[in-house]
Amino acid sequence: MFYFRSPVFNGDKGIALCLFGMMILLTSCLSTRPLGNEEKILSKNKIVLKSFQGKNSESLKLKEELATLLKQKPNRRWLFIFNRRNIYYYLESKKNKKILFKNTLQKIAEPPAFVDNKLISATESNMYNYMFNKGYFNVSIEHKLKTSGSSAIVTYIVYPNKLFLIDSLFYEARDSAIENLLTSTKNESLLDKGKPIDNLLFQSEKARITRLLTSKGYAEFNPLYIQNLDADTSSRKNIVKIEISDPDARTAHKRYAISQINVYTNFGPNQFIPTQAEKLDSVTFYRQPNNFYIVNKNIARRVMPRPGMLYNKSRIDSTYNKLSKLEFYKFINIETRRDSVDSNSVIHNIYLTPNNRWVFDIGADINYTSLRSSNLSSLFGVSGFALLKNRNIAHSGTVFSSRIESGAEISFFNTSVFNAINLNFNNSLTFPDFYDITGSYGISRTIAKVFRHNLFHPETRTSFNLGFELVSLNNYFRYLSVNNSISYDIPVDLNRRLLATTYQISLYRPEVFKGFQPILDSNKFLQSSFPQNRLFTSFFLGQLQYYFQARNKFRWSRTFIASLETSGLEVSVIDGLAGLFGAKSISDYAGIELSKFIKLEFDHRWNYQFKNKNALVFRINYGAVTPLNKSGTVPYIRQFFMGGPQSLRAWRLREPGPGADKQSLTVNNAGNYYSSGDLKIEANIEYRFKIYWRFEGAIFTDAGNIWLWPGSGSKTEGQISSLAYRQIAAGSGLGIRMDFTYFLLRLDYGMKWRNPFPDNNGHYGLYTSDKITLQRIKDNSSLHLALNYPF
Repeated sequence: MFYFRSPVFNGDKGIALCLFGMMILLTSCLSTRPLGNEEKILSKNKIVLKSFQGKNSESLKLKEELATLLKQKPNRRWLFIFNRRNIYYYLESKKNKKILFKNTLQKIAEPPAFVDNKLISATESNMYNYMFNKGYFNVSIEHKLKTSGSSAIVTYIVYPNKLFLIDSLFYEARDSAIENLLTSTKNESLLDKGKPIDNLLFQSEKARITRLLTSKGYAEFNPLYIQNLDADTSSRKNIVKIEISDPDARTAHKRYAISQINVYTNFGPNQFIPTQAEKLDSVTFYRQPNNFYIVNKNIARRVMPRPGMLYNKSRIDSTYNKLSKLEFYKFINIETRRDSVDSNSVIHNIYLTPNNRWVFDIGADINYTSLRSSNLSSLFGVSGFALLKNRNIAHSGTVFSSRIESGAEISFFNTSVFNAINLNFNNSLTFPDFYDITGSYGISRTIAKVFRHNLFHPETRTSFNLGFELVSLNNYFRYLSVNNSISYDIPVDLNRRLLATTYQISLYRPEVFKGFQPILDSNKFLQSSFPQNRLFTSFFLGQLQYYFQARNKFRWSRTFIASLETSGLEVSVIDGLAGLFGAKSISDYAGIELSKFIKLEFDHRWNYQFKNKNALVFRINYGAVTPLNKSGTVPYIRQFFMGGPQSLRAWRLREPGPGADKQSLTVNNAGNYYSSGDLKIEANIEYRFKIYWRFEGAIFTDAGNIWLWPGSGSKTEGQISSLAYRQIAAGSGLGIRMDFTYFLLRLDYGMKWRNPFPDNNGHYGLYTSDKITLQRIKDNSSLHLALNYPF
């Protein structure tokens, strides 16, 4: 991830000439042609619901759904300004001539959207069918055309009338076994009493019936056997019937049992000639004589069906999910076929194609940073990594991974000067099963039972991690961090997952250089939170992250992320008990600062997708970290910070805050910032739009700040207070992105318009009392280059 300061242009005249040239190029595309007497350009579609009996939110949602059925839409604008229809006229007028960017303009242009009565009738028909399928059987549709000059507005008026609701539901099937099964589970039906006679609900009910029957041995059942919904509305009660048809040439659907399960543990694309066979827990395993396999017992416990059981598709799906978590296998194919000996049975064949055991990967990256306030002038960054991985240690499915990554920033004009150096070396050993090493899950399960809750057994892997990190900032500081932990990635369901770290011990050893010492001497809080050697400890729960992503609700999607981190929680409890008996604390015996803190952070995101694939995205992010003892401080590397490509993009990394502190104005020539805080709040809004081909654009606004707790020993300007609402920093900007499918390259230019501290005249706004000039905008902006979206 990279960040840039805005590049230096050769004066304001250069910028003006560039902008003027762009405007000349784009406006040269604008052209029109005269319209015939009967031709009207569609300028807008309107949808009006008359006598709709429902909430306003339901009315708005229904209008949005109906809008997707429009067969004709007005011409769009490119970059919010240029009508694509006029670009089309321009190209038509230059059809036989060579023009600049012709291919590009052809992809942007749109033929004029003339009002077409046939398309209006087709839209009315679509709307009628849609409303009818939602249970509005007496719906009627009409339209009105309003013209003004050469343009026209089409208004579709929808009269929903009565919504038909279900009074009773019954199932009918010639196969009495299926009819009895469906009737016994009718309380699980989605078409229950009081629900509308809605085709979408009917499709969901068909899926439920199919899942039910395929889990009860009916291997050949599919939704085609479920007839169309039959609703009798002739009487006062609306009676709904679902009919199940029989298979051709048979009077009943057949139930199948499982006779054999065969697993081919190292199946290859070439001819498979097994030479070894073993039967384990009634499952037969075959493999070829090579080392590309996982021991049979580790596979057997992931195979859910067994011979003698009824066919159950849900067990097959569960088997596939469990086997797919074994990183060693590239392809997993589960075949079900009839048994040629027993016509009432099926055979499951599971084909497992292995990956390469060893993986080696290398990569490199470069970045460029311009610093107008620096004697270094410009910084050139380079980084690289090497990854070595074994996907199958001792044929157990255990994965070992080792990754080393290093990077440096050097002066573009003086390669002997290193501004920053970092080195990371991370190793992990991941077992394919869940092991409760620290007993955290067992204790949590016992506590949950007290409150009458049952915790599910986690389907996850167990990772042992060991890492080293070295960071050196020229003439400022250097620190070494050694980390080891036990972690889990737990999928809860399709929408939720947990990342948990139970055991974690980290050693942090900083070293301060002479360039940073004056900053520490003038900042008591930074002095207490930065230089000391520290030990981070947790034996029950070190980190917990909860991810939730809501399903799309007609263009809207929502994501929620909650994070918890603790250190020294168990030590604090033991120290407290020791204090009651007058004994020495663990901290006294340790001989090193034991970090004791708790950190919480919450992140809410909302995404609204427009019809043209543009998006409006919101984010609110807030958090707090506090020491567990009154006299303690939170380590610098665990505090919050802002700025950079992912946060307040008009500022550089760690530039804003804390509070109204002006320390960013006194930064030295190297351009390095060091702000941190105990509290944070941030809000972002970004409109993302398509430009052309792989290019996307963005308009964004970021606002927020960080603060320190009162009485933390820092300057009062940086502490949270009743004036915090005035200390919100804000900036806006533009972005251009290039989507390469697997990753997105992003360039964001952010411009400050509100500082978190007042100027000499008491104004927080940058342009409240001074004139807006291009030079001032450049001096208060940042350019960031990064990968993927910021949120």
